[in-house]
Amino acid sequence: MVTAICAKLSQGDASSSASDLTGGATFTFDLCAGHPMEEELLGTLTRLRDELESTRRRLDEVNGGLSRQLDSRLVVYFGQHYKTDRGARG
Repeated sequence: MVTAICAKLSQGDASSSASDLTGGATFTFDLCAGHPMEEELLGTLTRLRDELESTRRRLDEVNGGLSRQLDSRLVVYFGQHYKTDRGARG
């Protein structure tokens, strides 16, 4: 995350567009107890992990069959924090 921020700042333009290869995004969702989308939103971290783990397994299989040296790296970072006054939830 720090590397991406530094890279954006060193470009002199910290703005982002959908086509950028370096950047990040923060999304905030306001909910209430029993909100119809609460479980969907709280499952975001699980869904992202599942998708990226699946992608990583496929990439490892493909990379194992390549005869050329890998010369690039893509680092994906994300996080989730859930705060509520209704009680703690991991």
